[in-house]
Amino acid sequence: MKQFKVVVDKHTEGYVAYQRSGSGKLACVVAMLLASLLLVPASAFLPITVHRQSDLGEVRLGVPMRFVTQDQSGLNPPLPYRTSFSSAWEFPTRVLWAQLLLNTVVGFGVLCLAAHLRRSIVRSVGRHRGRSDLV
Repeated sequence: MKQFKVVVDKHTEGYVAYQRSGSGKLACVVAMLLASLLLVPASAFLPITVHRQSDLGEVRLGVPMRFVTQDQSGLNPPLPYRTSFSSAWEFPTRVLWAQLLLNTVVGFGVLCLAAHLRRSIVRSVGRHRGRSDLV
């Protein structure tokens, strides 16, 4: 339960309790799901370093598990070479759907865990300050 400090005048202050409604919790979960659906595919654009020419034949992209592979063997760059997702029209591209789905689930779980830890820390700080129903 959240508390907001209300100051009536310089001698009187109090706390007004606020608890997130069910629709607020649902909105938070939907926001975390949307964030994971956007962040995970965007991770394919993070650069990686290729150390051998043969590795350009199957450049694996994505975080935490690689879910996109591209054949960039048509390039002849100086090594080591930093590359990221390039045009699917120029380089044959394959999406590993199972890994993409698993990455999205893992990302959603990490965001939920972070939100839970944040809520626990704020509650703990509130208890140490004498307000046990903070957040």
